[in-house]
Amino acid sequence: MSQLDGEAWREQWWALCGCVRGLHVNALGESPRLISQDDGYVVPRAFMLDADLSYEERPYPSVGRGDVMETLVRSARAREATAIATLFQGVSIEEEAHRYYWRPAILTILFGIGALHGWVYEISQRVNVTETGLEVCGPVSRQRRPDTPECEWVVEIGPELLAQGPWPRLIPVVG
Repeated sequence: MSQLDGEAWREQWWALCGCVRGLHVNALGESPRLISQDDGYVVPRAFMLDADLSYEERPYPSVGRGDVMETLVRSARAREATAIATLFQGVSIEEEAHRYYWRPAILTILFGIGALHGWVYEISQRVNVTETGLEVCGPVSRQRRPDTPECEWVVEIGPELLAQGPWPRLIPVVG
């Protein structure tokens, strides 16, 4: 990866973002069911991604996530992986009428390793539990690179996600 120029790095990064976006889109599966009170409806997972977009999946338990992340980063660096990613259901902060609220969300975060150190791509997708199922809102994303430390959330418009609209969408829950 260190032999790539700036444009090739960007292309590699967008390919990795597309791979992670696909994992995010499929996080709830066809028939969502409550995994646990801690994990919600998404099986928490971590991934080590290689330049060819292959990945190794690891569990990402709600208890001890810090230790798991430290081990994952060490392992990824040792095998010269290109990036690591996490996918879980948690909470994100939203602003409404000049007040901030914590909202349940599916969160996917991609972190660059090695030549892509400092590159971060995040997807947040609000999930409201209703009496009849899950109300899944349209995803938002943001990206940071070493030269752009601050960024704003924008509506995620990848073709895989647009195809799932219109938003919000109600998904029946199993069990």
